[in-house]
Amino acid sequence: MLGVGLSATALLLSRWGPLGALGLLFTPGAMVLAQSALALPIVTALVHAAAADLWADYGAALEVDRATRLRAVPHLLAMARLQLVTTVLAGFGRTVWRSGPS
Repeated sequence: MLGVGLSATALLLSRWGPLGALGLLFTPGAMVLAQSALALPIVTALVHAAAADLWADYGAALEVDRATRLRAVPHLLAMARLQLVTTVLAGFGRTVWRSGPS
């Protein structure tokens, strides 16, 4: 799975890829883009899980106060701040973790 994401990023940034004219391949910008693409699914899943749990607990109370789902997001994220710190640390750990032999 890891190889597919990195291969897709390399194809995207290669000279013949859609972003090849930018000349980003093998630059620090390309590394940041690739690592962000690898961490994004983990971070998204963890944030969604934290918000879904809080919505199950407090969603009815927020709806009574006439908060739409969109207006409830800042409140849910504020309540999930400890889970969000864990999420950021998990995403950072994913980006610095080396896979395979060096």
